[in-house]
This record gives sequence, structure tokens and C-alpha cells, in this order.
Amino acid sequence: MAVPTASLSQSAHNLFDTILAGGMVAAALMFLVFMYARTGTGRLASYELTARIPNAAGLLVGSDVRIGGVKVGHISDLSLDQRYRLAVVQMQMRDDLLIPIDSRLVVEAPVGGSLYLTIHPGRGAAIAPGGSFPLPRAAKRGINAPSS
Repeated sequence: MAVPTASLSQSAHNLFDTILAGGMVAAALMFLVFMYARTGTGRLASYELTARIPNAAGLLVGSDVRIGGVKVGHISDLSLDQRYRLAVVQMQMRDDLLIPIDSRLVVEAPVGGSLYLTIHPGRGAAIAPGGSFPLPRAAKRGINAPSS
């Protein structure tokens, strides 16, 4: 009984398939790295911040958080603070940035694009990771608080 052996053309074909498969895997990995860098925070680690704002209309989970037009995080959750009737925005921020506590938050609406949250940095002490921005002044004065 004869044992089948690979011909020269068949082994060249197997080598070509192996190289082609390796190239496809490398291209897929490069694409994933590119997409993460363009759409993610560009970092592997992040921390959470919470803010209460009067109006989050148009913001969605996944919307960008930007400083100076540069994406520095994304919105991870939206909810309602029933006591003050404010939108609660939870954000995942790049771990290499610390945000001053006196920063201002503004919802930006670019022409023809998705809304995003802009942080205008202040000059005060930094908010600790996992911390919160202070309540807006109107909520502190009780304007938005329900009457007893």
C-alpha cells in the first residue's frame, strides 16, 4: 500500500495559505487598534466621575466627553436625581487626566453631529477618581428642590 506524499505544488499552496492567514490576522489586529484609538479613550485604564446637570437632552450613553475639542472620556450612564430634578451623568475619564472641581460642564451641539459633553477646566483642586462635581448653584439654593 502506497503512502500519499505531498507534491511540491501542494506544499507551496499550504505555505501561501499560512502566509495569507497570518496577514489577515495582522490586518485585523491593526484595524482593532486603530478603531480603539479613534473611538475609545485611547487608554486602557479609566476612572469614573459623576456630575449633575440641569439638562442632558440629546446626550446618550456612549457620547463623548471632551476638553478643548479632544475626546477624554465617554458617558457611561444617565439617570435622574429625583431630589433635585437634575440629570445625573456618569463618565469614564482617561486615567492620566485630573479634572478640577470648579470646572464647568456644557452640552455641545455641533452642526450635523452627535451631541457631546464639554468640560471647561477650572483651576481648583482635582476631583478624586470616583468623585462628583459639586451641585449646580441653582440646586444648592433650592430652586430645583421639591417643596416640603
